[in-house]
Amino acid sequence: MLNVACGFMVFLSSCTSKEIDPYVLCREFYQLNKNKNFTGLFDVTIGVRRVGQVFSDSLNQYELVFNTIEVFDPITQNHKTLPVFKRGTSLAEKDSIFRRIQPDTKNFLMTRLEVSSEVFLFDSYVTFVDTIYKNYYNVVTPKSYSLKNVVLEGHPSGGKFISFPLMEGVDIYYLEDPNSLTEYWKTYFGKLDKFDDYWFYEIKKVEDSK
Repeated sequence: MLNVACGFMVFLSSCTSKEIDPYVLCREFYQLNKNKNFTGLFDVTIGVRRVGQVFSDSLNQYELVFNTIEVFDPITQNHKTLPVFKRGTSLAEKDSIFRRIQPDTKNFLMTRLEVSSEVFLFDSYVTFVDTIYKNYYNVVTPKSYSLKNVVLEGHPSGGKFISFPLMEGVDIYYLEDPNSLTEYWKTYFGKLDKFDDYWFYEIKKVEDSK
């Protein structure tokens, strides 16, 4: 899913202050989130596809606005695009969005959520999205950062970890379980800098545009 985020990173790098120090940003993000709960987020991607931005004058930050998330399907080893409602949406609007979900995605959800009949799927879908939101919106950013919420990418085919692309060439990782990593990702994490045994960061040199 990292390649999908490239287009969004153009926006991210353009609205992120050029004065911000990448290491300081990573360290502050780590300090704000090191004790957070990321249950339910290890196999989803949020804030990459169909993303808009709303600027908050009171916060002096942008907030990502999205109408889909990506949920990993272990059978196909691909991500399913799932329409989602916004926080605070009415029950009627949630039902309207649920009805737009494609039949194959509903079948996937029935398996994923262990629902035996589509009659019960709506309630399970709402609970599933609400649970994801609860932990996703609990992630916070430094006030100096341009975005109030962040892009989040789970990597279930590689292990139980999450990456947060904060700026172009700057990523911070939360690794829940080192034993879950594939050989590739064990080697990858072995080359990263870290704040502790669970939080790692990567700052790549980005060439100036000519």
